[in-house]
Amino acid sequence: MIRAAGVLALAAAIFASPAVAQEAEGLRGVWQGAVGNQPVYACFGGGDERGVYYFDSSKQLIRLQPIEGEQDGFVEAVGWSDPGDASWQIEALGKNTATGVWRAADSNAPIRLTRLEWSGRDEFAGPCESGAFMQPRLEGGSVTGLASALDGQDFVTLNFAPPAHWQAGGGDEVHDINISTFILPDSESDPRRTNRAINGLLTAAMPRGDMSDTYAQCFAQNIGVHGVDGDFSQQMVPELITQRWVAAFETNGVYCGGAHPSYWQKRRVFDRNSGAEIDPEIWLNDTALERELHDAGVDSYVWATATQALVAALVAQWPQDADGGDDCAGIAAETSRWGIGLQREGLAFIPSLPHVYTACADTVVLPWAEAEPFLSLEGRAVMLSLAE
Repeated sequence: MIRAAGVLALAAAIFASPAVAQEAEGLRGVWQGAVGNQPVYACFGGGDERGVYYFDSSKQLIRLQPIEGEQDGFVEAVGWSDPGDASWQIEALGKNTATGVWRAADSNAPIRLTRLEWSGRDEFAGPCESGAFMQPRLEGGSVTGLASALDGQDFVTLNFAPPAHWQAGGGDEVHDINISTFILPDSESDPRRTNRAINGLLTAAMPRGDMSDTYAQCFAQNIGVHGVDGDFSQQMVPELITQRWVAAFETNGVYCGGAHPSYWQKRRVFDRNSGAEIDPEIWLNDTALERELHDAGVDSYVWATATQALVAALVAQWPQDADGGDDCAGIAAETSRWGIGLQREGLAFIPSLPHVYTACADTVVLPWAEAEPFLSLEGRAVMLSLAE
């Protein structure tokens, strides 16, 4: 008889993602060892076989740029700055060991490395993006809580304080990690534990200290591309807390190695009756949204865009003191995708705009009186639930 634990272990083994195949030769991979008597972690894996390493004591990244014309020779650089004076020379390379010399202006030290096993999140991720290289840098940090209230409803603000090596940055770059959210009280007054379910959704981006962390994946990607850390900011604050609804405003700003940083805002709504996150599109009728079925097999979905009537109603409510004024209102008038949220006064909308127009992504609140012609029965129920 196979016990349940054995069945689960067998299933996990069957469905586990295969590790990325590792190179048997060359420097490509993850290494642990020492420079002199200082423990280090190193990785090599860029398209030009560049490397990155850090001393375990400081955990600050140091890039290793190949020296033209030298076999297995590298010059160091910190942050985005030009290469410095120190260099590496790998003199002996075995299947699982490497030795060499670290040189600076007035000193040198032996390099001794041992290859580590590593795996990537997918077939495209390299050694420098792996947990084998990143994990020691993810450990530490803390989360602090601050009791707060909104319209008489209690909540706790959570702020993540990164480990000291993230706060310090390196070279000419101080890397930004700014992660905060909030949670609801988990008490006997919540017998169905729906607050607990909502809190799980609200804290999804709070770091756990491993490669499942969203910011860790962002930084790993930037290291794989540029050899330096990225930037990650996600802040979530409550806009509305009632006995029935929790509405949150989320702002994001990240740089993970692309052509430019990305900034976006979104609104999120949670139902305290069910503990689930709600898609406010269900609150709007066909006068507000044009819905189109996209047949993509198992990935089929419905794509909804704002009608001209809804967009006109939103632009008519464009905030008078918003930056960009009429120009931004004109840009919004050409936008058919809007993020939807909930405020006590009505529905809150944010236009989904291209990166170049991010500054025009202002919030528009459509008061219930103006919103009512666009509401589905579900939307009318939400309006009634907020009536005083």
